[in-house]
Amino acid sequence: MKITNLQKAISIFSLFLIGVFAGLMTENKVEAADIPNALTKGALPLGTTNYAIPDDAVFVSPSGDSAGTGTINDPVNTVARAQKIITTEGRTIVLRGGIYHESLTKDKNAPMWDTGLTIQSYPGEVVWFDGSTVVTGWKKEGSAWVHDNWVTKFDASPTFTKVAPDFTAENWKNINPDYPMSAHPDQVWINGTAMQQVESLSKLSSNKFYMDYTTNKIYLGNDPTNKEVRASDLQIALSMDVPKITVRGVGIRRYAPSVPDLGAVRISEPATGSKLENVIITDSATTGLSVSTSDVTLKNVSVTNSGMLGIGGNRAHALKADKLYVANSNIENFNMGPIASGIKISRSYNTLISNSKIIDNKSLGLWFDEDCYAATVVNNEISNNSSTGLAFELSSQGNVANNRINNNAGYGLHIINSDQVDVWNNSLTNSQMSILIQQDSRKPTKDRYWTPHDYSKGISWYVNDIEICNNILGLPTPMASQWGGVVALRDETYQRTGNQMGVTLNANVYYHTGLEGRPTLIQWSTTTAGIKDWNNFSNLATFRNTTGQDSRSIEIIENSTPLNPAGFAKQTIQQRANTVGSPIPQTIALAADLPSGEKVLGPTPNLLGNLDKVDANQVFGWAWNPEEPLSTSTAIKINIYDAQNMLVDTIPAVANRYRADIQNAGFGTGYAGFSYTPNWNKYPSGQKYRVVVYTADSTGTYNPLPNVRYYTN
Repeated sequence: MKITNLQKAISIFSLFLIGVFAGLMTENKVEAADIPNALTKGALPLGTTNYAIPDDAVFVSPSGDSAGTGTINDPVNTVARAQKIITTEGRTIVLRGGIYHESLTKDKNAPMWDTGLTIQSYPGEVVWFDGSTVVTGWKKEGSAWVHDNWVTKFDASPTFTKVAPDFTAENWKNINPDYPMSAHPDQVWINGTAMQQVESLSKLSSNKFYMDYTTNKIYLGNDPTNKEVRASDLQIALSMDVPKITVRGVGIRRYAPSVPDLGAVRISEPATGSKLENVIITDSATTGLSVSTSDVTLKNVSVTNSGMLGIGGNRAHALKADKLYVANSNIENFNMGPIASGIKISRSYNTLISNSKIIDNKSLGLWFDEDCYAATVVNNEISNNSSTGLAFELSSQGNVANNRINNNAGYGLHIINSDQVDVWNNSLTNSQMSILIQQDSRKPTKDRYWTPHDYSKGISWYVNDIEICNNILGLPTPMASQWGGVVALRDETYQRTGNQMGVTLNANVYYHTGLEGRPTLIQWSTTTAGIKDWNNFSNLATFRNTTGQDSRSIEIIENSTPLNPAGFAKQTIQQRANTVGSPIPQTIALAADLPSGEKVLGPTPNLLGNLDKVDANQVFGWAWNPEEPLSTSTAIKINIYDAQNMLVDTIPAVANRYRADIQNAGFGTGYAGFSYTPNWNKYPSGQKYRVVVYTADSTGTYNPLPNVRYYTN
């Protein structure tokens, strides 16, 4: 089995914060201790967390004693032993720094395991759970090096059903025949570098290993002399199957779950209300993390180097996943369907994926599949994945807003047999197509093979009520595919035209260079129902005149991207928002922390700042540019709109007033406050005005702060 290096991409820092200071300086103040989590995508580096320790905590140390009492001066040596000490509810286990080689599961001899247990690292100390062990005693045998008496054996079932064969349907097999060992969980490292597993001794060569279960031998193609060799011998790191368990501030590496084991870390029924925070899960043989219970919170969790699937969710109702970092999934090269993904969610309602980075997966990035309902995907970067960035399949009700979904090898967004999907203010560029919407012949009454919850009975698997607005859509050069367009809509049952399918496009920016080597900009079902064909439109004007769609959208043909390096609209694009854009609906604004009613093109950074107060005397708040942390001045502009959403004034201003609460919270010099006294008498009286503050980034592009205030003159 091939696993990438352990240290690759463990933690990524972001310089954008969804920061909301409601009220004045003394209200809802952000403390400095809150800032690292607010600025981080994924887990904080191990050893940097600082969780409070309750007086009755039980302490564990790798150097502890199994007969210890669990005090800080007399710790026990394993978490399993600590479980047995606990006899009251809501207790905390504190882990001292070091490496723990154990599987954490419910212990029937520890009756309080199911009563709100917290497991956390000691402040400032690095804690790893490691599913591998050091292997010594190598000897040369021909051109190979051999270790005898390796008795660990893993199940290699290729599906979620143990000992069952692989799926047989065409394009639905899990195992890629070019990688026959992908479902075998065995893992070996030499000095931290992963070796690739081969199926026979005859195929052994450099950087490969062969596991002979018949003779209990490990064969290496590299000389291990004076090197550390490690091999996985544990499958499950943590099985959370009781309510309200919290794990935080730890790393989990080198566990070898089989596909049916569901993951190195499992949060399953009835572990409702459980939470992972600042947890790293890396080098998992198949799946890193699985969630199959309700009301789970994932906050600042990094899942990297997973053999098949980074995070899987099934019946993960009310899942709240914020500030994830999911990368390098499917490094074992499973087929990209039906399972392999960065994140795959199925049969779940009211799920939230926000402020996360889902990148560089050898698979689809984020996939909602089969009877997902009310999914919200906001403020994420989903990029550089080897298949589609985001898929919404056989599901209903989705909010996709303020995401950067760029440079994916498949489609940017793929909507399949789904309805009630709002796609607002995203960038979807440099993929085979920005958006593909498809209807096929699958019907829920025939194809469901599980008992649906009440919510799923209304899911139709029927494309309808899809709105696509304020997005930046564009193509790469040269094109990876010669069919389709920037946007394509296809009824593959040949029963409905595009407009009959209930899809609405408007206020979008279509970008291409004109060098793509194909004539199609938009592909649309416009012919008579039953005719197996789609119309290809080479330009936006013809598409608009034929379909009535995209009345305010624009087409840009130029040899430069409309996005800045961070994936947001350049100022030259954003300046056209007032004539091109649609006002952001309140539902989208609330979901994605965008200013309700404002016209914005593409995604905007969730900037550091807040409009605290608007009254007769002042427009008051703060704005800080994290790209220039020592700056003492940030340019802003104050837009004032009337009740008809018409811009009545733009007031240039500067955020340069000192605020101690801003500096104490870790935002640079603290010179980020602004207070402007408007002349309300210059505007017609008796009207309600909407106030939005824009702040400039380092490129001079103005982006709105998320909250909006109102004043009646």
